[in-house]
Amino acid sequence: MGVSGCGKSTVAELLAGKLSCKFYDADAYHPAANIRKMSAGIPLTDEDRLPWLQQLAELLRGHVASNTPAVLACSALTPAYRQLLFSAQQQQQQQQQQQQQQQQQTNDVAAQPAQDATAGSHRAASLAAAAAAAATGVVSAARPLAVHGAAASLSQGSCIAFVLLNPPPEQLLLRLQQRAASGSHFMPASLLQSQLQQLSYSEDEMHLVFNGNEQAAEQIVEAIMAHRAAHDANAAAAAEG
Repeated sequence: MGVSGCGKSTVAELLAGKLSCKFYDADAYHPAANIRKMSAGIPLTDEDRLPWLQQLAELLRGHVASNTPAVLACSALTPAYRQLLFSAQQQQQQQQQQQQQQQQQTNDVAAQPAQDATAGSHRAASLAAAAAAAATGVVSAARPLAVHGAAASLSQGSCIAFVLLNPPPEQLLLRLQQRAASGSHFMPASLLQSQLQQLSYSEDEMHLVFNGNEQAAEQIVEAIMAHRAAHDANAAAAAEG
């Protein structure tokens, strides 16, 4: 994650190759209206970004549900945007809990003889409601999420990790100017300052932060891989203990 020009797409695609998993570039999911707006040098609003972030969260939710890895390159500039992405994990966890509750209710009904027709109908209605809730998803993201609790809660015990690429502004500006000159990207250099102003994070919230511009993309990927291996080893040790 990071502002435009930080190198997130390059790093994310390399990382996905190392992991042999799916790579998603969030820029490819912007609606045409957002592309036109940014191309004209107009910063996006929360309202512009909301449907885009919801779509990205749904992509992540599929991977959380199937327990398959994926790498997403996304600006994710604010804690609220990241929490919306993180809701993919929250939704899946809540759906699993509801399904477990539904199964428990089913078991309870099977174990307890019906007292009368009225009681039986009430139990059936309760089961139907639980099944409907589990089938239709859990969390409605009809508006931007506020951040609840400490920012670190997004990363603690999470299967969704945020890695920030944070080169110096002068390096970012140079990259954006070069891209604009080549016509390889819709994002103009004039929007860099607005993104830098919007970028907000705490290091506790991030799994890794890469400051400066001395690391090559390959070095960043190797560092992420090493961090992931250490994280997996710690999780395995904790499970055994």
